[in-house]
Amino acid sequence: MDIQKQGTALMERVFMGPLIVELRMVFKQIRRAIEHEFQYLLSSSKKLMENMSSAEQIDRELNTALQGIQKTRSKLKRLDETEKKLFRSIREEAEYYGRLDSITSIDSPQFREWSLQRTERHILQYMLMQDMYPSAAILAKRLGMQDNFILDIYSRNCRIVKSLEDCDPTEALAWCVENRSELRKRKVHLEQQIRIQQYGSLVRENKRLEAIRFARKYFPQCYTDVPNDMYGMFGLLVMSPATKQKPYRSIFKGHTWSHLACEFHDTYYSMYGIPFYSSLEHFAMAGLGALKTECCESDVYAPRSYSETQCPICCPWFHQMHPFIANAHISRTMLIDSLTGKLLDVNQDLVAFSNGQTYSLRSLLNWNEKLKKTKGFVQDPKSCQIVSVNSLRKVYIL
Repeated sequence: MDIQKQGTALMERVFMGPLIVELRMVFKQIRRAIEHEFQYLLSSSKKLMENMSSAEQIDRELNTALQGIQKTRSKLKRLDETEKKLFRSIREEAEYYGRLDSITSIDSPQFREWSLQRTERHILQYMLMQDMYPSAAILAKRLGMQDNFILDIYSRNCRIVKSLEDCDPTEALAWCVENRSELRKRKVHLEQQIRIQQYGSLVRENKRLEAIRFARKYFPQCYTDVPNDMYGMFGLLVMSPATKQKPYRSIFKGHTWSHLACEFHDTYYSMYGIPFYSSLEHFAMAGLGALKTECCESDVYAPRSYSETQCPICCPWFHQMHPFIANAHISRTMLIDSLTGKLLDVNQDLVAFSNGQTYSLRSLLNWNEKLKKTKGFVQDPKSCQIVSVNSLRKVYIL
């Protein structure tokens, strides 16, 4: 059987996409650093030419310029190392995709080996998205991806989210500064919301003078970007931490930090093109979608034990996913006769026992005839219940 290479490659883009986005961000940082230093040198040289008063002043200006060049050089060197690491990771991903071009059949040993590695890669992505870093590091080492930049992208998100939950916005603010232009394009005011929460934390700690200085420094820009969030912020200065007023209560309680952590997580994933569900979960949902019916949403049919049904949707782990999965459509569903193992025609006579077990009437009668049961009575192959043929319910599939 031939391989659908285009569809297979689309499922793998969750690994290449974040690397390309990160490379674009690094390139922007390099360009911004060079432009900033060039503008500084241009203004310094112009100022030096206009005011050549003494040799000491000239030496001082030149030393300042050289120090700036050294700092820029160090920054560019660090960014260059990051860029090389990204190129290496992208090259490894391209080589992984390139192996698929030489495979012609899904029955070949090469495809089985490639498919096994693909499964392990998606398990690795699931572990990273679930913050299972010790286990993910072991699997990444086994796959030879321990130096892949994709691990750093996920680990940075986890680290910043945890720091926000611990009321430490230092790394989050640094990330917002690095990606300020992109956040403005997306109209995401995460940095301003963090500043507002910092102000609220100072007031909560009864550092009101520091809160006023903080507000004078950062609030002019916040008021421009998020005016609705700024209303009543100065009223926080006269409020007690025990207040029950909704706008202030959440700030005093510190609940907003958890909200900011969730918002950063969503913004980070959106910017890097990372889906909110891992590929492994999407694959599971696609498979479960072929089995789900309206009965899965009914409390009457709620499974008491997975061992009773052996249905994947009734499995406790997969059952949590079913609210997000669309019901299966009959045109894409094949009905199998459990007694013969053959495809079941929906136009055949289908009957059901009182316990819900459904069979083809023809197959059920043939099966009972082989057991030499009393004529007019049939036995349920699963529960061994014996009932009259006339008591069976007719089943229709719409």
